[in-house]
Amino acid sequence: MPTVDPLTLSEVVARHAQTMPEALAFVEGASGRSLSWRQYHDRADALATRWSEEHRPGERVALWFVDSVDVHVAMLAAERAGLVGVGIGPRADRKSTR
Repeated sequence: MPTVDPLTLSEVVARHAQTMPEALAFVEGASGRSLSWRQYHDRADALATRWSEEHRPGERVALWFVDSVDVHVAMLAAERAGLVGVGIGPRADRKSTR
């Protein structure tokens, strides 16, 4: 059986941003918002850069989003910045988010 080198999500997105930049990466069902692979890659890079200036690697960042393209960008940005993205659902109460 051939060996396959595992890729991180960040590596997969970067590869797609290079090889098929304008292809759709996400389409939100409810709103119809979409992101191409290039947009996904670039937005995550920008957010990762900002978070890298504000946080140390290994820190947790709370991500409170409804399921949208934004939560996927934020999770990828957390990976790229060496942070731990903690997804919090929109129905979470204060007690569960502490």
